[in-house]
Amino acid sequence: MLLVIHLNCAINSNFHIFFTHSLCLKQNTVYKVRNYLLKNHVAPKWMVFIFDTIIGAVAILVAYFLRFNLDYNAVKSLHIADDFILVLLTNSLFFFIFRTYQGIIRFSGFAESVRTTSALFGSFLVLMGMNVLMNVSGSPSLIPPSVLIINLLAASFFMVGYRLTVKTLYRQSLANGKDQHVVIFGGEINGSQLKTTIEQAFNNQYKVVAFIDDDQSYVGKTIDNTRIFGFHQIKEVMSNWQVKMMLFAKPDLDADTKNAVVDFCLENGIQVRNIPPVDQWIKGHLNIAQLKEINIEELLGRPAIKLRNQRVLDLVCSKRILITGAAGSIGGELARQAAAFNPALLLIVDQNETGLYELEYEIRNSFPQCNLSLFIGDVRDENAMETMFKRFRPEVVFHAAAYKHVPMMEDHPSEAVRNNVLGTRIVADLSIEHGVERFLLISTDKAINPTNVMGASKRIAEIYVQSLGNRERKVVHLNGHASNNLAERRNITKFITTRFGNVLGSN
Repeated sequence: MLLVIHLNCAINSNFHIFFTHSLCLKQNTVYKVRNYLLKNHVAPKWMVFIFDTIIGAVAILVAYFLRFNLDYNAVKSLHIADDFILVLLTNSLFFFIFRTYQGIIRFSGFAESVRTTSALFGSFLVLMGMNVLMNVSGSPSLIPPSVLIINLLAASFFMVGYRLTVKTLYRQSLANGKDQHVVIFGGEINGSQLKTTIEQAFNNQYKVVAFIDDDQSYVGKTIDNTRIFGFHQIKEVMSNWQVKMMLFAKPDLDADTKNAVVDFCLENGIQVRNIPPVDQWIKGHLNIAQLKEINIEELLGRPAIKLRNQRVLDLVCSKRILITGAAGSIGGELARQAAAFNPALLLIVDQNETGLYELEYEIRNSFPQCNLSLFIGDVRDENAMETMFKRFRPEVVFHAAAYKHVPMMEDHPSEAVRNNVLGTRIVADLSIEHGVERFLLISTDKAINPTNVMGASKRIAEIYVQSLGNRERKVVHLNGHASNNLAERRNITKFITTRFGNVLGSN
């Protein structure tokens, strides 16, 4: 009796161990599959192939039930097991031929749908061909043609449908309510393709909520279930959807309309970007780097002025150029422009050593052929400026050094006078003394009927420079050479004043 009890316990224990081990194996298998999917984020090919095969099996069952009006007894009496296996084998063959399992389901598109339906259609043709051969030989059809047609439609619907469903769910999971609402201006240029590309290209970072167009023939229509609104409805659209970005997809938009849209977007904190024409997309796809900010030239309503002409070349090329205030935004841009013309010497001057160093580094990398020198000095220091003129002997001077901040100069009027007036006088006098050909003063529109200290100081500098330029030209030659006397050499230098308004990107 004890032996039987021990034997029974041993059997039960072994069975329990076997059952537990089997359960653990199943759980481990599930965990491995789940971990594989989480790690790779892509379903393996064999899994996609099996799922497609299962859908094909379901489709043939649906086809039989639809063909016989959902009559279970009628379908059961047909003994469709052989037909079922035949369809599965044929479908599997064409799934392998067309490689329907290679596509990443969540990225399925039109091409993937065509490949899938082509595989199903190939299977349909083979099965119909078998029916024809059976009929020719006097035997009945393997599978009723009506069932094959319904099977083709059902299988296509199921396979394409599940791919689109997975794709939609994946896109929604990525968005997670954090997508930025975007409006596209221009609804007639491949609107549907553009909308889809924008939403897919950037991992659902953007969601196109509306189109806007100034062409009334498009207003009220929809593109990919997204409505096109008129230009007069822009405020309503931006407010209702809390739009974060406006994308221009209409290259022929007139400047006035574009200016109005850009002004509205800037006032409401909405980003504005340009989308290049479709033929400029990289291999048919839009890249995030191709979304460019609106350039000021696009809002001018005219072509941008090109400065690279012969007169500019004659002024700068092969000359020794001096630029004061080069560490500032205006002086720095003058230096960059002058470096491109290959001057004999480009001398950049400022008291800001960090800004001057950064500008030198940039120019040496962008224009390695440029003969560049820098001089750290203050235009108010006459001795330093004298040393600089004697050492480098500039032929053209761009005087951009100045204090330009209106509110700060109101609090420091003496500094405005010392820098903007006395600094200009020192550099201008030295230009005459050392035979500079041209002296260009960078002034400001605030000097027009000045109402503040900064504008008044620049106006005084203008008057002084103009007075030097208006003096009677007197050049006295002694033994074929110009005299070193300042009074006798006065007016050799040509003085020019230019006023800048509000400069984009300036400090």
